[in-house]
Amino acid sequence: VRAGSAYFFECEKPPTPKLCCDIPDVDITLNRVGKTDKFNLNINSANSAIQEVEVSMIDYHAEYESESCKPKDIGIFGNINSTTTNFGGLLLTDNNTHAPVWEAGSPSVLNGSIGILISKPNLFDIRNCRNSKFYFCLKVKMTDTDCNICEQIVCGTLELGPSQFPGGGVFKK
Repeated sequence: VRAGSAYFFECEKPPTPKLCCDIPDVDITLNRVGKTDKFNLNINSANSAIQEVEVSMIDYHAEYESESCKPKDIGIFGNINSTTTNFGGLLLTDNNTHAPVWEAGSPSVLNGSIGILISKPNLFDIRNCRNSKFYFCLKVKMTDTDCNICEQIVCGTLELGPSQFPGGGVFKK
């Protein structure tokens, strides 16, 4: 018989996994803007000039408080939209998709934010679905001027309840 130990830890936020990054000292974070569907994707490329940034939705799912919260048609969700058309000299070439791209501009060292909006699924009756949530993860892929690639994953959460609409109410598609 083998003896062992089991440990359980409660975390407020899962750690952000990193993929492969061949560009030194890159820092990428995702911060929600208040209680909106908007996020700031903060990118600091340290001293490396970047020629392309691609942000792709790689995972998303909704957890409903109860089955009655889930509508028959949950709509189109998991898309990324950005109003940041110029990011450090890079130009937005694809928008409102699962993978917007900034490229074809002037490569530069990046230290700023891309404003993004994440589309989320519909709810049937938001008054009774206070604890429904939409979870998602984005892969940020950057290529520098030496063709080195950095890929990192950042994740976020959106509430699918009354807090998303002032005054609550019923949403039916």
